[in-house]
Amino acid sequence: MTFILIMCYYYQDVITAKTKSTTQFAKQDGLNATASSVKTILIWNAYSRFELEIFGEGSDTFASHNCPINNCLITKNRSWAALHDFDAVIFNMPPLSIYKFPVDDYRRQDQRYIFFSQEPPPYIGEEVDKFNHFFNWTMSYASHSDIRYHYGEVIPLPSAPTTHSSRTAYINSTRHGENFAAGKTKMVAWFVSHCFTQSRREKYVTIMRQYIPVDIYGGCYSLRCPMNESAFLSTEPCYDMLDHNYKFYLAFENSFCNDYITEKFFNILQRRIIPVVMGGANYSAIAPPHSYIDALMYSPRQLADYLKLLASNDQLYNEYFWWKPHFKILRRYPLLASNALCSLCEKLHHNTTQSVYHDLESGWSQKTQCKSPRFKVFLWLLIFRSELCALHLIHRTGDLRKAKPTDSKIFPFRSPCGCSRNSAASPLDTQIKVNYQWCSAESVQREPNQRIVSFSVFGKADKTGMKYFKFLRENAVKINQFLPGWVMRLHHNIDVETPEHKLLCEVYCSYSWVDLCDVSSLWRTLSKRRKNKNFDLRPVTGEQVFNLNRRIWRFLPLLDPQAYTVLTRDSDALISHREAAAIQQWLNSNYTFHVMRDHQAHKAHILAGHVCLA
Repeated sequence: MTFILIMCYYYQDVITAKTKSTTQFAKQDGLNATASSVKTILIWNAYSRFELEIFGEGSDTFASHNCPINNCLITKNRSWAALHDFDAVIFNMPPLSIYKFPVDDYRRQDQRYIFFSQEPPPYIGEEVDKFNHFFNWTMSYASHSDIRYHYGEVIPLPSAPTTHSSRTAYINSTRHGENFAAGKTKMVAWFVSHCFTQSRREKYVTIMRQYIPVDIYGGCYSLRCPMNESAFLSTEPCYDMLDHNYKFYLAFENSFCNDYITEKFFNILQRRIIPVVMGGANYSAIAPPHSYIDALMYSPRQLADYLKLLASNDQLYNEYFWWKPHFKILRRYPLLASNALCSLCEKLHHNTTQSVYHDLESGWSQKTQCKSPRFKVFLWLLIFRSELCALHLIHRTGDLRKAKPTDSKIFPFRSPCGCSRNSAASPLDTQIKVNYQWCSAESVQREPNQRIVSFSVFGKADKTGMKYFKFLRENAVKINQFLPGWVMRLHHNIDVETPEHKLLCEVYCSYSWVDLCDVSSLWRTLSKRRKNKNFDLRPVTGEQVFNLNRRIWRFLPLLDPQAYTVLTRDSDALISHREAAAIQQWLNSNYTFHVMRDHQAHKAHILAGHVCLA
């Protein structure tokens, strides 16, 4: 055991010593003696990575790719020269462990170690801060890279519109042009090889398939289409099949990361099919407006409804192809590889400035470059909330437009904790009339326009989880003190007859402004209500609530038509007088958004905003 620990420290020390010495290179002549000499490039690992392999090896390959400066040589043969004699070494990051890095006594002052990745941060595999002080340049899809390796590009032609009016004229001209919908008999297709992803795109599609047919091709599902195994890409015949049969294609990325748009989007954009995108990049800065559909602007049901609308109206469908005569797509790998490797060769000849990445995390950390899947779920909640606001709520009691009086049921109210208190329910505390509830039957009986402080409570009240329970009572007191008239909602899935449920009940039974919201009961209720055709709860289903990350439960009041103002909080922190004062100051203002820090020790600011005041 001691031996293993020593080896781990040894390797870490080696990489640390190597990386921290990058500004103290030994001055060597070697192969890089003059600017006119051949610049040599070593691909250290992942030789079969398609993006690098397609460029070829040797020195002639730079001339064959028509590089403006072609006096370079690229090889994957480590024995071609000593490591420190290469002008540049490319390290493909996703499969590379820190323990597989080269161990060399010195590096030349002008040698470039290059961080290469066409995968987003969640799939790099190692914490990138381990590689601080080690790399000189980066090569990737990201816009902040030293050498950009695009998955594709959209290039405007001279006829591309520069004003809104000219673009509108082009869109209107599609009414008399080619019919891109002609002969297509199928709705939506999706090629997918990763079954479970960081973006949780598969969950969105699962819900979406309840409302519209989606044909899924790949290893995760039964449909198949030939794939180029060496490149791990779909073949041209597969895209031809899409062109002829389908109206829409799901270009959903596996991660919500900045700039990360893969080849499938550009391949589809080149075709006669509308791409439906989901990702973390700014698509509006990359593709022409009205050339794609952003799924994150819709709930799964809303998206299905919109696609069906387009599919039923050729004029609306064809408007998404207005841009084709005015832009061109760069998408084929030989050209993309040429652009990247030619740029590297030119940079090696002309760039003599020393640079070292001391903080890789700022550009390659999942925390700084990617959005959590919880962001998407939160966005869905906002979308759901906006739909509910548009359904003409009656007196904000929870009755929706399509609900009938016969849907209401009278049933006995039973305290979730078997205690009596000054309840928000009727004086008899026995009979409650309710259509549905987003928290509990008792919560529906409170006054409309509720102001709610919402918490998620889950887990065990053990040594690690106790911090999430111990502040509940104190927060209940402080909410009444600092935010009088507000309701405290505790969203949980804790079983009765457990120590944790006893802790919840102690708070619930002591303070009349506390409501317990059993999420397990909520999703079962929604599932039953879904079967009632006269009761419209679109687009929320019990399955969606059941699949929510537990930390998202606290956002459920955004769906509640009785909620007027919602404050979501962590359960391991106490609400303060300053926080309450800031909230009240904002609510009393006429500003839609307000920027504030949630704790004096936190550096990041939080943007708060009104969601819907129906």
